[in-house]
Amino acid sequence: MSTAADLIDRYYERLSAGDVDGVVAMYADDAEIVRFEGISQTQDDIRAYHESQLRRHPDMKLREIVDVVASDDVLVADALVDTDHGVAQFRDVIVFTDDGLFRVHVPGLRGYWGG
Repeated sequence: MSTAADLIDRYYERLSAGDVDGVVAMYADDAEIVRFEGISQTQDDIRAYHESQLRRHPDMKLREIVDVVASDDVLVADALVDTDHGVAQFRDVIVFTDDGLFRVHVPGLRGYWGG
């Protein structure tokens, strides 16, 4: 299995490349994305969530994974991403399966700088 750092790097690399198929493939069939706006519980919902993120930030590019903390099956990561609004800091909490797929993903935006 990949390390937690590899998983979050791969996620942001695929997202930055606009590779929605590649991002969705990182999620288990029964995965959920949990947000205040609602829960994405199907592969179609997960795809729609990421497509909306890319519409909102069409030129997003990973700048740096700042920190990753992981236990057995949970990781917390901070990432800096260049967007059309400036630099965004995202914090992701991810529960992953034994084979490295995302089971539960709680994405969060900490803030923007510049732009």
